[in-house]
Amino acid sequence: MKKHFTPLNTLITLAALTLAGGAFAQSTDAASAAKPPATAQNPAVEAITLQPTPAKQQVTASPDVLAPSPMLPTAKAQVKKLSAAEAAKLAAVQRWEQTGVTEALVGAGGVVEYPYGYSRPTITCAPLHVCSIALQAGEAVTSVSIGDTVRWLLQTATAGSKPVMMVKPTQAGLSTNLVVTTDKGRIYYMHLVSSKSEYVPMVSWYDPSAMTRDLSAQAQASARQQAELEASMAATKMAAEQAKAQRIVADQSVGKLDPTTLDFGYTCNGEAAFKPTRVFANDTHTFIQMPPGTSSSDAPAVFNVSNNETELLNSRLVNGYYIVDGKPAKLSLVLGVGDKAQTVQCQKSQPDSLFRWGGQ
Repeated sequence: MKKHFTPLNTLITLAALTLAGGAFAQSTDAASAAKPPATAQNPAVEAITLQPTPAKQQVTASPDVLAPSPMLPTAKAQVKKLSAAEAAKLAAVQRWEQTGVTEALVGAGGVVEYPYGYSRPTITCAPLHVCSIALQAGEAVTSVSIGDTVRWLLQTATAGSKPVMMVKPTQAGLSTNLVVTTDKGRIYYMHLVSSKSEYVPMVSWYDPSAMTRDLSAQAQASARQQAELEASMAATKMAAEQAKAQRIVADQSVGKLDPTTLDFGYTCNGEAAFKPTRVFANDTHTFIQMPPGTSSSDAPAVFNVSNNETELLNSRLVNGYYIVDGKPAKLSLVLGVGDKAQTVQCQKSQPDSLFRWGGQ
């Protein structure tokens, strides 16, 4: 019998394979015990979680499509940021009147406002961005002309009563002009340029000459109203002073009233609502007490009746009393004219005094 001898390295290899096989069997049994049995709804497929790969390259936008930054107006004019647009325009107009120099203004929302007729502004636009150009309110566009109709896109619109034009260049580095005419006789001339990094988003206009005319008209109207008010106040004051003077003169002309000398011997006939409550007189004046609530607007006229003739008497209504100059024997109070006239007759019968009623 022939004997075979196994090399030492072969034995070591076989031992390692045996140990590895035993470990793999144990791990397989443990995994099988931990996992649920495979079914139709839960297939025996193990999900593998993917880990995000760190970015190794920084992505940047193309220089041709960078978002442009709005820029200030390029017209050769002083630009001031003011919060109140109308106040800024008025201040600019006042400075224009004093110095003859107009200004471009930055109004609400970043709108750049140019003075019409005193500047030909350069408006910077950018590709992929729209520049809006708003004209003045109350006018309509009659024609629009742009120098480059191929590389510049132009669209007209309206915003309330303002005409608006939307301008957009197709590429950077362009230069052209834009002319717009309106039914108000205005001609707007603008120079257009395109830039890939800067643009003016909104442009508008104001008219210093028109605003000066409007301000002048408003000032004249205000001065006229003020003069009329002052004249009316002066006339009212003068009338009040004259009335006061007349009342003082009338009160003084009546003199002192001595109750013991007053003559109450008057009787009144008539059914009108203004029939006097009583009539009495002293040596110089006759007093007619009117019903309560009688005012100067609905008070009757007082006439003297003598020999079938009437004469309008000088009388005045003071605190509910007609004060008549003189001492007529017969009075006629008339309200209205013609067939609609109402009349009350008051006649002196005999001298009588309050202090002699019980003595006769």
